Amino acid sequence: MITRTAEDCTAPLAKYVGNAICCPQFKSMLQIFKGEHSFISNSLVLNDSDALECIAEIMSVLIENGANTSITELCNIQPTNMTGGLCPVTSVKKFEQMIDTNKLLNACAIVDPLTECCNAICQPAITDAAVRLSSNSSTLNLQQLVNDCEGIVYAWLARELGPEVSISAFRILYNCKVNQGTSQNWNINHNISG
Repeated sequence: MITRTAEDCTAPLAKYVGNAICCPQFKSMLQIFKGEHSFISNSLVLNDSDALECIAEIMSVLIENGANTSITELCNIQPTNMTGGLCPVTSVKKFEQMIDTNKLLNACAIVDPLTECCNAICQPAITDAAVRLSSNSSTLNLQQLVNDCEGIVYAWLARELGPEVSISAFRILYNCKVNQGTSQNWNINHNISG
């Protein structure tokens, strides 16, 4: 996964293919790291100091393998992407108590690249789960809250689906987000108000 990410984010090409190739791979890899880490910690996030160290280590290895030194800026990645941010639910146990995990897995176990961007199945399930996780928060920044909770959902899916299935599915989902940003914002606002 590190090698593939470094190849997708090579120094000369990353700034030209960032949104389409590099960033989906890089963001997917980070979610998978969180999911794998949860087997040890029973948490779907890293604490602040571990997140800083993790991002630094990942970047060091990626750069050694030829990746662009500025992909964190290019892809808008910060250590907070590895923490829970505003999302109030971070433990595996609490997540599984609040979310219909069978429904989520059924929607996201197979993400079809030909249909997901046009007739989304997995992304609405992720957004619905994120909205449910965010329901106990009193923050006024609803968009950021739902985004942070979506990170928790991705980490849980990575834990359950495994790295190979997750990397493929997440790349498709991130590419769909890039292509349909305005549609997704409508869906989030609709789900929160509904």
